[in-house]
Amino acid sequence: MTTRVDIHNALVTLLGNIEGVVTFSDRVKHWDDVSPSEQPAVFLSKGDELSDAGVAARNELLYRLWVYVNEQDGLKGP
Repeated sequence: MTTRVDIHNALVTLLGNIEGVVTFSDRVKHWDDVSPSEQPAVFLSKGDELSDAGVAARNELLYRLWVYVNEQDGLKGP
């Protein structure tokens, strides 16, 4: 059975291996705390969890994805 931790770890692995991303974390930083040299940056935050206790119990995990890209140097993000 797949657990919440398994799902979270799979997302971290998937997002942490995006080509071109300089910084990845599952702890969101404020935009002002991420320097241009640390960008493009991707942050993952866990949101709410919804449960459905019907015949087949089901949980829905909600995540937010934050992407910071500074284009002052003319470069585009990944």
